[in-house]
Amino acid sequence: MDNQIILEGSPVEIGRKHGELLRDEINDVLRSYLSMWSIPKWEIPQAVKGFKTSTKREFPHLAEEINGIAEGSRIPEDYIYAINARTELLSGCSMLECTAVGIP
Repeated sequence: MDNQIILEGSPVEIGRKHGELLRDEINDVLRSYLSMWSIPKWEIPQAVKGFKTSTKREFPHLAEEINGIAEGSRIPEDYIYAINARTELLSGCSMLECTAVGIP
């Protein structure tokens, strides 16, 4: 079975459809990372502030897509940014993976 999903449209339309189609999976991933991150849930907006600001400034199309994913999945945008910056939020991470976008 082919598990490929092809989405077309503007970045926000692609993100919205992504969020709608994979809402349950995104929620599962978020729950998993919330249990691994050493920061409380209410501190996530501050923890992703730099990543969010850099993405909006340097890659506005990706920020629009993230906004769409948040809308479609009904998950706050900061949590979608946190999933994308998951490694940076893990304390003592091994750095075996990296975030797709990193701006010093």
